[in-house]
Amino acid sequence: MQVPKAIRTERLLLRRSQIEDLEAFSSFLTDPAAVHYMAFTEEQKTPKGAEQMLQWVIDAYDSKEPIFSLTIADPTTNRYLGSCGLHPDSGGGLEIYYTVIPSEQRRGIATEAAKAIVLHAIVELGATRLVAYVVPENKASVRVAQKLGFVDDGPAVRDAAEAGMVHAKMKGHRYILRS
Repeated sequence: MQVPKAIRTERLLLRRSQIEDLEAFSSFLTDPAAVHYMAFTEEQKTPKGAEQMLQWVIDAYDSKEPIFSLTIADPTTNRYLGSCGLHPDSGGGLEIYYTVIPSEQRRGIATEAAKAIVLHAIVELGATRLVAYVVPENKASVRVAQKLGFVDDGPAVRDAAEAGMVHAKMKGHRYILRS
């Protein structure tokens, strides 16, 4: 899946991750409250794990198996605000994810970034089915999915492993959007 160099929205720049994102990315990934609902292993939630994960994504962009993961950045300062991306879902669609650093939450950033990713998936990649795995207690993430038209498809347990990067199991709900 081709990863764009950048996608612009009204207030955001979704761009390929850079090593300059490491400090903010590591701060996010090592914050227990920030990653409470996310399927990262304990090792990944360390500074070394964050560095390895970011470098893995950066190295994959121009490989045969690119990782569709973009940094959500402030277009003026290029400051890391979160990340969003896509990857193939076992049900034949594309799974979307979105994260925002705690200091920037409740400003509509996740919704704006996810909307841009959904539009890219449908228009540029021809996606007809998008999936978001959401922990029901994560009310903000549920609201983002619902605002974008995703519909709760019921409980799901998912092993989150992608191209050799293993994550912890995630128990939540599968939300689906059909285009």
